[in-house]
Amino acid sequence: MKYSWHKGKLLPGQAQQVYGFVVTEDDLVVLVRDKGEERFTPVGGGVEVNEAAQDGFIRELKEEAQLQASDIHLLGTVEVKDEENGSDRELQVRYACRPEKIEEFIPCKDGFEVQQRIFVHIDELPRYVKWLNTPDGEEIFEALKEYISK
Repeated sequence: MKYSWHKGKLLPGQAQQVYGFVVTEDDLVVLVRDKGEERFTPVGGGVEVNEAAQDGFIRELKEEAQLQASDIHLLGTVEVKDEENGSDRELQVRYACRPEKIEEFIPCKDGFEVQQRIFVHIDELPRYVKWLNTPDGEEIFEALKEYISK
């Protein structure tokens, strides 16, 4: 598999995944943990057929973290190519946003799989989200820090 980061770009085609970093005014980032899982992840998941990437992120944010977004910003797209098969290509879109209002979190609300929501300081994020320590992940993390500093 080959991963290519395209900063600030939404590539043409149907996105398969969206993930976003929800950042509070205190530079805390929302992470979620699914039932039966050990690890925490940014909010996101699969995009439905014919669903725009940003709409998928907004839906996942509501379903998983029980939040609504403001100031949604496109960080970019990760293009994943399976070089062995040649034709397989996946688009993973990354966003950043601010939460509108933070209310009490209800585990597994409405039958969704998320059991826990936590807030981690931006400086601690790579300890929780391991793929941020890869070359492309480091670039995504830098784009996130640029968003926060504006």
